[in-house]
Amino acid sequence: ETPDIANLTKLASETQRKFENTENEVKRLRCKNSRMEEEILAMKEKLAKQKNLTEKTTNFWEQKYSGLEKTCTTYKSTYNEMCQKVLRLKRDLELRPFLRSSLLKRQIAVINI
Repeated sequence: ETPDIANLTKLASETQRKFENTENEVKRLRCKNSRMEEEILAMKEKLAKQKNLTEKTTNFWEQKYSGLEKTCTTYKSTYNEMCQKVLRLKRDLELRPFLRSSLLKRQIAVINI
């Protein structure tokens, strides 16, 4: 009987030790799990901030682009108007000698009468 009791005691002791080791491992894993959950929350917060920043940046550049596009359209329109004016002035300047000589001929005709 004594060897059986000794074996049972030894088995009980080993089982107790394995149980304690398992309990310690469970505690360690729970701690690790908690840390990982905290890290995940922190990453989610960081991602939300990054997403918000990205949206703000996108909105900023879209507004900036829209403003530049309007400005560019205005400049194009102004440029085209100026080109038309320049062409009219050029045409007027080309016609001026003809108009001068025509006016001069009229004045001479009036003087001769």
